[in-house]
Amino acid sequence: MINYRINKSGISIVGKDEGVHVINSATLFENITVLTPDDHGKIKIIDNGYVAVNNHRIVCVTTNQEEAKAALPNQYLSYSGKDKLLLPTFANAHCHLAMTLMRNSADDMVLQDWLFNNIFPREAKLTPDLIVKGTELAYVELIRGGTTCVADMYFAPHEVAASATQAGLRLNICCESTVSRGVNETRVMWDEVKSFVDQWHDSQEGRIRASLLVHSIYLYSESAYRELANLAKAAGVGIQIHVSETKKEVDDCLAQYGMRPPAKLAAEGIFDVPTVAAHCVWLNDEDRDVLARYGVHVAHNPISNLKLGSGIADVESMQRAGIPVALGTDGAASNNRLDMFSEMRTAALLAKGVSCDPTAVSAETALNMATVNGYRALGFVEGGLIQTGAIADLQILRLSDANLNPPANPTAAVVYSAGRENVESVMCDGQFLLYKGDLTTLDEAKIRYEAESASKLIQL
Repeated sequence: MINYRINKSGISIVGKDEGVHVINSATLFENITVLTPDDHGKIKIIDNGYVAVNNHRIVCVTTNQEEAKAALPNQYLSYSGKDKLLLPTFANAHCHLAMTLMRNSADDMVLQDWLFNNIFPREAKLTPDLIVKGTELAYVELIRGGTTCVADMYFAPHEVAASATQAGLRLNICCESTVSRGVNETRVMWDEVKSFVDQWHDSQEGRIRASLLVHSIYLYSESAYRELANLAKAAGVGIQIHVSETKKEVDDCLAQYGMRPPAKLAAEGIFDVPTVAAHCVWLNDEDRDVLARYGVHVAHNPISNLKLGSGIADVESMQRAGIPVALGTDGAASNNRLDMFSEMRTAALLAKGVSCDPTAVSAETALNMATVNGYRALGFVEGGLIQTGAIADLQILRLSDANLNPPANPTAAVVYSAGRENVESVMCDGQFLLYKGDLTTLDEAKIRYEAESASKLIQL
């Protein structure tokens, strides 16, 4: 077992040189309550558990201490689990990371006004350097909130992918696929996408995945959609897209094409590759049949949809249709928080209130949406759960905190009672990104200062 201490450069072995770190060391979580989805969507709780991590993976999950030790090398970091809860980290399945720079500056507006008159003009002022500064602020917020896996549907993908590498997160990053956003002309950037995919897809030991950015059915000329679908197929990547976010989007699509958004996108081949469809608020039975038939993953964004007045997605009907549903925050410009605890709780409460059925979207369902469903939606199929062989993306909550006490039902405690203030430590790919309250890969004070300065440069 290794004795350790925190210093400015991370976690170091006591008695060794400051440069010897064990952030990536073998780790044994001891005598801890384990909460995890299983492969069948059920939640499993292990009391007094032992979870061993080595070489980026979970190598043992047991209630036997000696069995767990046997799975580790002679030296390992011991983490006491007394009054602690170990669960998978969250996957934020839809986000625009650098929109943190627009937080609290474009609020209380309908989506079309918010997007075209406030967000797009600000985005025109963005540079890769500013985008990275906003993205790094998002990383801080995500990690402190127990999220290590995130989809980014935004700009400057090369620079953002590099920043995620430094931060240590798991990222499904969109490659901007078009030059213009006009209805009369849309040029698809084949060479740029291919170059990005070749460099970044499945890189950094699998922590970075690439996908194609197709904003929506309403932003490009019609001829672009088939070309974009063909580009995604040729590049071997999936697509991130907004689908049926507002009633106006659906009405306009019907008026222009005589089809609803899911049917039109399917007809153009967009769903022929793995697709994450954000929002899906305005669906009917026909739409749900289309999404289910093509295996589209839906990223439900309850708080953003509420704040923009877009409506409430019918998660229960989607799940009955066989559509896998994950959770996302959307960007901080429309949500203000990148907080998956809030999304879980809101998703469950909304479904209950709308249906007048307190059994709708249970705590178990909401936790699955925030963890394993999100990991699978973003292509990280070995994450989002705690079992031998899974990637070691883990978070620890303090069960002794007042708002979690008593934790009679740990699943309910996480979904209905917990918040990011309860997160003590966070691990991604076997590396501690947050260790007992201290960030290990990011300089939070510097990032906050630089992001606030950057935000002033894009104000209208």
